[in-house]
Amino acid sequence: MISSSHVFLLLMIAFLFDMKKGILETFLKVVRYGGVTLLTALPIFIWNFAHPGIGFSPSLLWWELIELRFLHHLAPFSWDIFKWIRAGAFVLVFLLALRLPPDKVYHAQIMRFVYGMLFLAAVATFFYYVVPLSILITLTFWRIAQFFTIFAMMYAANLIFQAYRKDLFFRIAAIGLGISLFLSNFKATLLFSLLLVALEHRKRPLISRCLLLAFILGMILATAGSFYVHIPYAYFFKIGTVPAILLLTLPLGAMVYEMLKGRLRNWQKASIQAAFLLFIVLFTIAGHILIKNSQSSRTVGSAYENLMEGYEYELKKTPPVTTLQDLVAKPRITATGVWVRPITIESLGNLATHPGKYMRIHIDFPGHLWIDDWRAVQFWAKDNTNRDAIFLVPPYLTDFRALSERAIVSDWDDMAMVNFHEEMGLVLLERFETVCNTKMIGHCVESQCLVRCRQSFNELGANQLKEIALRYQASYIIVEKPRILPLPLVFSNEGFSVYRVN
Repeated sequence: MISSSHVFLLLMIAFLFDMKKGILETFLKVVRYGGVTLLTALPIFIWNFAHPGIGFSPSLLWWELIELRFLHHLAPFSWDIFKWIRAGAFVLVFLLALRLPPDKVYHAQIMRFVYGMLFLAAVATFFYYVVPLSILITLTFWRIAQFFTIFAMMYAANLIFQAYRKDLFFRIAAIGLGISLFLSNFKATLLFSLLLVALEHRKRPLISRCLLLAFILGMILATAGSFYVHIPYAYFFKIGTVPAILLLTLPLGAMVYEMLKGRLRNWQKASIQAAFLLFIVLFTIAGHILIKNSQSSRTVGSAYENLMEGYEYELKKTPPVTTLQDLVAKPRITATGVWVRPITIESLGNLATHPGKYMRIHIDFPGHLWIDDWRAVQFWAKDNTNRDAIFLVPPYLTDFRALSERAIVSDWDDMAMVNFHEEMGLVLLERFETVCNTKMIGHCVESQCLVRCRQSFNELGANQLKEIALRYQASYIIVEKPRILPLPLVFSNEGFSVYRVN
C-alpha cells in the first residue's frame, strides 16, 4: 500500500523540481508548499506529539517488532541476491527502453518521477542504516518503488512495439520479451533482453555473436530445466513448463508465418493473422487469470506449478517436480502446508468450457477452490452467528474479518499495526505468539514466521485450542481439514471445519 505521504512527496519532487531554475529555487518551493501542508496538518501533529505511540528515536523492542513484519520494506541490504537479480531483469528492460523514449515533454516529466523515487529511496536507506528516525522509518519510502513499475511498463511496451516493426528476428525478440514480462518471468526476460541487445549490435559482430550464443545456450538450458528438472544443474535455469511452451510456440509460430506470408493469398494471410491474434488474446486472458489468482493465493500460503516457477521458487529451495506428466496431476499439499496447484489439462478444459466462473476474483485456479472454501466459512459466520461472536482462526490465514464481519483472536495481518504504536504491537505480538504456540522475535522474520506458525498451530491439541479460545472469549474454533476436534461441529466444507467452544 502506498500512503498519501508517499504520493505527496513524490508529486512535490516531480512538479516542483526544475533544472533550469536551479536547486535553490526548487528548495524554496519545497519549503513554501511543505510549510502550507504542515500548517494544515498542525492539529494532527499536536495530538500526535502529545500522545506518542513511538519514540522519536526507536527502542530496541520496536526495532524487533517492526522488522518482524516490515523488514523487506525497510532494509534493502537484507534482500538476498536472488531478489536483486529478479528486479534487475526488469530494470534492464527499462534501461533498454530509454533509448526509444516517447514524446520529449512527457519523457522529461516521467524522469522527474524516477529521480524522485531514487531520492526518497536514498532517504529511506540513510535514515534506516545511518541515522535511525522512527518518524521516517514508519513511512516505508521503499514502497514508492511501485510507481516505477507503471512507468517501466509504458516504456517496455513502447520498446516491444518499436522492435516488432523491424525485421523477423526483432519480431521474435519482441514477442518473447512481451510474454516474459507478462508472466513476470525474470529468467526469460533476461534471455530475450540478450537477444534484443544482440540484434541491436549486429554492426559489432563479435559482441552480437557472443550475446546470440548466450541466448541460444540459455534457451536450451531453460527448456531442459523446465521439462527435465532432475538433470544436474539444469533446474537453476528453469523458466517453468508453461512459459517454456509459450516461448517456444509463439515466436516459432511468428517466424513460420513471416516466412510463408509472401506465398499466401490475401484472404489466406488475413485468416492466419486473425487466428494468430486470437491465439495470443486467448493466452493473454488465461495468463491474466492465472497470474491474478497466483498473486492472491500466495498470500494464503500456496504456489503454482507449470506457470511461474522461475519467479516463485528460489534456487536454495527444493525443486518441485514439474514435467509434462504434471499436466494431469492433482493439487497437493507439501510438508510445510503449502498448497501446490499444477496447471492441468482438466483445469484448462474447465477454463475453456466455463470461463465465467474463472472471471470472478474469489474463484481460485485451477480447480481446487481453496479460497472459495475459506470465504464460504466467512459467509456462514456472517449469516449464522451473533455479531459479537469471536473466532479463533488459523493465524497464518488472513482476511477472515473482511466478509464475516466478526472479530478474531489474532492473525498475521494484525502485526502490521506495530508500525504505529509500540504498546499495541506488544499486545498483538503476545496474542499472535499464543495462538501460534511459538516465539517469533529472534527466531524468524516475515514469511518465515508464517511457516513457523502453521507448523506449531497445527500441533496444538484440542484442549490447548479450547484453552486459548476461552482465554480470549472466543466462541468458535476453525481448523483446516482433515483435522478433527472432539468438539461440537457446526459447519464444514472441503477445506475447513468450524467447532463451537461453548
